[in-house]
Amino acid sequence: WSAFRCTGRRFDASVPTGLVMATPYATLDAGLEWRRSSPFAVSLAVLNLLDRPYEESLGTPAPGRLLRVGVRYRL
Repeated sequence: WSAFRCTGRRFDASVPTGLVMATPYATLDAGLEWRRSSPFAVSLAVLNLLDRPYEESLGTPAPGRLLRVGVRYRL
């Protein structure tokens, strides 16, 4: 799977700054899941693949590139 998320200019607020126009951003995420006939599945995802700095909310920087690994068991 892959995902391209983007936002335009938007209003945000914090106590020290008050209401401000937040900076637009875009991220690219990608992942895959490997499943055999067993009830186990292994997944791998990379979020913010291009490692671009951005803030989802004012004053809270998002982490850079993020690697996520998971194992799932279905009953």
